[in-house]
Amino acid sequence: MLFNYGKVSGSYNTSWSQLGQLMKAAVQGIQDASNAHGHPVPKIIVHIDRGGDWTTTKWFFENLNYQGVPYDIIGESYYPFYQGSPAALNTCLSNAAVEFGKPIVVAENAFPYTNNFPTSWTNNSNGYGLYGYPPTAAGQVSFVAAVGQIIRNVPNHLGYGFFYWGTEYQAANGVNEAGFNTSSFFDQNGNLLPVANTVGGMGAPCILTQPTNLTILTGNNAAFSAAVIGATPVAYQWQQNGTNLTDRIGISGANTTNLTLTDITNNCTANYTLVVTNVYGSVTSSAAKVTVLN
Repeated sequence: MLFNYGKVSGSYNTSWSQLGQLMKAAVQGIQDASNAHGHPVPKIIVHIDRGGDWTTTKWFFENLNYQGVPYDIIGESYYPFYQGSPAALNTCLSNAAVEFGKPIVVAENAFPYTNNFPTSWTNNSNGYGLYGYPPTAAGQVSFVAAVGQIIRNVPNHLGYGFFYWGTEYQAANGVNEAGFNTSSFFDQNGNLLPVANTVGGMGAPCILTQPTNLTILTGNNAAFSAAVIGATPVAYQWQQNGTNLTDRIGISGANTTNLTLTDITNNCTANYTLVVTNVYGSVTSSAAKVTVLN
C-alpha cells in the first residue's frame, strides 16, 4: 500500500510499522464515517492473494497482528492456476483458522468451463494448473464443489464461504478481461451454465433469529420461533433438553420453525433448541430457557 512507504515484500520487511500505520488509519476512517452517519461499522476484511500459501499467510497476519491492526475476517484469493492445488488451499485455510481464530472467506475464485482459457493458466513457471479438473462445464461444477467442501471443513466452522470472480463476464471486442470470460457462469452465447445451480444450492443452514427465553405461568402457552435461511429442502427439529420433541397433545410445530407448548406445567421448565439440517450441514440454535411459575 502506497509504495514504497507501505511496502513489506522482499527487502522491505522492516516497513511493517508503516503499513500498520496506514491500515489502522484506513480502519479509523471507516469507523469515523460510520459513526458520523449513525450506521453500524461494517466488518473489516483483510484480503491477500495467497490462498495456497500457508507460509506467507502466516507471515503476513502474524505481522499484521503484531502491529495491532483491527480486522474481523481473513480473505484469501484462490485460483488453482495462480495459487496452487486444492490440497494447498485446504492446508492454508485450516491452519489460518486454528492459528488466528477468525472467520475466513475465499475472496476470489474461478475456474474455466472451456479449454479456450489463457495458456498462461497451465503453462507458467510456477507449475500451477487445473489439477486434474477438466476445463468443461462439468469440470467447473466439480471444482467449485470441491472448493466449497474445503471451506465447509475449515476447523471451528470458521469457513464463511467464497466470492466467485467474474460470474457475469462475456467476451467483448477491445476489452481485456484477462481470459476470465472463459470462467464465467455464462457460456460464449450467454447461456447460464450448471455451475450457477451448484453455487445456488450450496448454502448450509444459518439461523438469523434465535429463540428467546420465556417465563410463563402454569396453564398458559409458550411460543418459540426462529428465522432460518439455507438451501432447500431444510429439516427442522425442536428439542427439549437435547431430546427430540414430537407433535402431540400440548406440543405443536416440533418440525417447523415455530414451536408452541399449550397448557404448560412445571415439567415444561427446560431448555429448548432448534436443530436445522440440510444436505450441506446442520446447525443448532442457542438454548431458549422456559421458566414455569405457579
